[in-house]
Amino acid sequence: MHALSQRVSLVALSGLVILSQYGSAQAPPVTDPNAAPSTSSKDFPAEPAELDAFLTPLLTRQLEELHIPGISFVLVKNGRILFMKGYGYADRDRKLPVDPERTVFRVASVSKVVTATAAMQLVERGMLRVDDPVNAQLKAFQIKETFRPPITLGNLLTHTAGFDESAIGRRARSAADLEPLGAYLAHSIPPQVFPAGTVLNYSNHGMALAGYLVEEASGVPFEKYMDENVFKPLGMTRSSFALPEALAQDLALGYEYDDGVYTPRHYEYIKTIPSSMLVTTASDMARFM
Repeated sequence: MHALSQRVSLVALSGLVILSQYGSAQAPPVTDPNAAPSTSSKDFPAEPAELDAFLTPLLTRQLEELHIPGISFVLVKNGRILFMKGYGYADRDRKLPVDPERTVFRVASVSKVVTATAAMQLVERGMLRVDDPVNAQLKAFQIKETFRPPITLGNLLTHTAGFDESAIGRRARSAADLEPLGAYLAHSIPPQVFPAGTVLNYSNHGMALAGYLVEEASGVPFEKYMDENVFKPLGMTRSSFALPEALAQDLALGYEYDDGVYTPRHYEYIKTIPSSMLVTTASDMARFM
């Protein structure tokens, strides 16, 4: 495998692998200042066929050895899809193969990247301010702050609000059991245990609160705002924070593997929707990138 000569970011999800390659080509390191740079290295991958030849046997073996039902892979290079392919099954019982343009995967906390993008979109429009106190931007309720300075949107987006982290009560049995986002956050945000801006402490509720600020500032329910202002302009027609029926029928199933048996797992509904509930395809995430 050739050495990478460009910057690469990799996101590995349960069944969805996304590569984004960007930046200008860089020369290989030279230890002798008088030596000429090597001309033998090249950008990798240079051609889709080259990547296919490397990935297909590798991922096929990984699926078998690690008991992974299916994977969707996409690599974006210089703003274009260089390679995209599905491997294995989205549904083992129906023998439904993974289709990178059609198969919908739950991407869990990668949801946060998309939510943060929406928040910054409203910052650019002057409807939210990164450095203003969150409580000054909330209308329906206020968060309890233990320390000073006050928590800002910037703190929420960088996981530095100082909130404790708790998973108790975050899950719901069905979509019908999900509370409205504001109603849930009003009584469920964990206590602030660090002064804002001093400690990086991963926070599902903090990013969910950032998503609720998008709802408050725009006057549009969070899921609808994302559909109309992020997904639609980018052509992400198979992405949603709400899992409509049109997408649910193509949702990749999760499985528990034990001694040769794959047992389907129930779909999880999480109340911190902006942090956790995005469903999307590999091709849609390529559009986002």
